[in-house]
Amino acid sequence: MITNVIWEDPPDHVGAGHDGVIGKWEVILDQLVDRPGAWGVVASFEHPAKAYNLTRNLRRGILRGSKREGFKFMSRRHDDEWRVYGRYEP
Repeated sequence: MITNVIWEDPPDHVGAGHDGVIGKWEVILDQLVDRPGAWGVVASFEHPAKAYNLTRNLRRGILRGSKREGFKFMSRRHDDEWRVYGRYEP
């Protein structure tokens, strides 16, 4: 437990959710914008619940960079994995 203040500047943050840091989903959604109307696999999982949760979060714009208009997302089983698909419709 700290009882005296330690004076130092915090290190630079490299995670998502902070100004000036480009999030993973911003990069992925930009790729979908480059090919409007085309479906692309944006993630894959072994378990359907993870694919469903990601699809839901993308649809709701919960993930950093995903709150944009014109995107559609769905999850589907493909062989032994569950894939999350995304598409941009301007």
